[in-house]
Amino acid sequence: MSELKKLISFIKPHKLLIVVSIITTLVIGVLEPLIVYLLNNVINSGLHDQQHVLMQNIAFFLAIISMGVVIKYAIKLTTTRFSALTLRDIRNKVSTHILDLPISVIDKYTTGDLISRMTNDIAILQRYFTNYFNATLYAPIVLGCAVSLMLLINWKLIIISLVLLPFGIYLSNLLAKSLGEEMGTLQHKLGNINSIAQNSIQGIHTLKSFNLMRPLYYKYSLEANQMLLSSKIIEKKRAVLISFSILMRFGPESICILYGGYLMLHGQIDSGGLLAYIFLLQFAAFPLSIIPGLIGNYREMLAACTRIFEILDLPKENSTYAAPPSYDHNADPVQFENVSFCYTDSDKCLHNLNFSIPSGKIVAIVGPSGSGKSTIFKLICGFHDIHEGSGSIKIFGKDLKEWNLPDLRSCIGLVSQDSYLFPESIVENIKYGNIDASIEEIIIAAQSANAHSFITTLSEGYQTIVGERGNKLSGGQRQRIALARALLKNAPILLLDEATSALDTQSESLIQEALAQDMSGRTVIIIAHRLSAIKYADEILVLDRGRIIERGNHEYLLCQDGLYKKLYLNEFNEVPEKSIILETGLLTHD
Repeated sequence: MSELKKLISFIKPHKLLIVVSIITTLVIGVLEPLIVYLLNNVINSGLHDQQHVLMQNIAFFLAIISMGVVIKYAIKLTTTRFSALTLRDIRNKVSTHILDLPISVIDKYTTGDLISRMTNDIAILQRYFTNYFNATLYAPIVLGCAVSLMLLINWKLIIISLVLLPFGIYLSNLLAKSLGEEMGTLQHKLGNINSIAQNSIQGIHTLKSFNLMRPLYYKYSLEANQMLLSSKIIEKKRAVLISFSILMRFGPESICILYGGYLMLHGQIDSGGLLAYIFLLQFAAFPLSIIPGLIGNYREMLAACTRIFEILDLPKENSTYAAPPSYDHNADPVQFENVSFCYTDSDKCLHNLNFSIPSGKIVAIVGPSGSGKSTIFKLICGFHDIHEGSGSIKIFGKDLKEWNLPDLRSCIGLVSQDSYLFPESIVENIKYGNIDASIEEIIIAAQSANAHSFITTLSEGYQTIVGERGNKLSGGQRQRIALARALLKNAPILLLDEATSALDTQSESLIQEALAQDMSGRTVIIIAHRLSAIKYADEILVLDRGRIIERGNHEYLLCQDGLYKKLYLNEFNEVPEKSIILETGLLTHD
């Protein structure tokens, strides 16, 4: 019932269309058996040479048929329209809700599973509304009207011909229930196989370079076989339902013909009545034959609703507070007070961090892989919540929990190590930093990121399509475009997570010079393994296992015999010792 209530909430805005669809379906459900009943009068008046009565019955017969044609058109039109509008609203709601989910929640689902819920499960809803919704209303109405008229003709026949009904409906419901459960399992497996296929395509270069095609194919085929097994089970249950449908359709008809002939021989029913009864039995048998399938389709639709509304029930990010009209320019842009954080209860990443970053300063965060550097960035951006009693994070003097997260992120420009580019033109990718930016501002941002020179050498220039995830560009080119996008945003806080790791030394130096000129009034926080990129920082925080163990500028830290000095000397040694490389984590990415 909870799924139905949620589904009805999407149908309500289009209630006029669905009301018209329901009313017309009910009307046609009454008219069609009535047409057959009139056949009894037409035949009997013709056999008894009652021409006046015959003409009246024929006129009435044709009028009802004409009305039925118009009503059928209205049913199809209203059903198609309201289902299209309802499914559009569900798609929009699901897609916007996923975009509003916290990163920590999205990480629990695979991309393929989410896409499957947005496509395959909604397609099941669309098929139900378009093909089976009206039939669910039509079948019981036609059955009720047909049975009522059959009772008027001969009550003995109906008792004999409908003896299979209770037995068939009971077994159909049992089979349909298990069919709905199996459909939910199948949709889950379909999400898994979509995820494997998507990851295989996106990681095709890695697959080929490591010769992983066979292991991935084995994994894919294993999931495919599991999916095939579920499909076979579903088809077997559907086949049993169809068998029951055939039995419930032709069984009563056979009984009716045999027993009706007996009654006719004994004068208990006339020929017109028997013929009308046989036609009415068709109207009764048709709903009986499709009811098992309708129950199965209904269960299948509920299983899809469960998966869709499971996503809609997930809590969204904190975006309900009123947007702050402005922020305190005099407050420190970033302030951590006794912050501890863990992704799981047993895996604590940060321990009691305390630091404050003044406005307009460049601060670097260094340390071995797994020390918590990128986690700090995720917390600043509001991608994860710190638990109650685990300290507080303030952005421009305002606690992170009080910010409207979209407004918070408008104050932050982020360039990650694996920056995502959309499969569009270069100019569009840069423009996502500021949708309203002019082409001149885009070019200035590209020049600051040392990207303009290589862009102009491309055949299409700024209109060049970068491909899926920017695969038509080199790693350094992708990073420079991502950096240009962040600079165009002109946010007061700039986060650079290994933003120049894919660049050569000369390009990195040019970007550092450009950033130094473009940092007026902007606070910059840099994560870098290559310490040459951060030696000009105003302050350097050295992390190890989630704790700040050293802090100071480059010269001060080199005078200390600590981890920073070890990292720095290791970087500039021509042949660093293997033990030092492993200890400092320079062989892995953060």
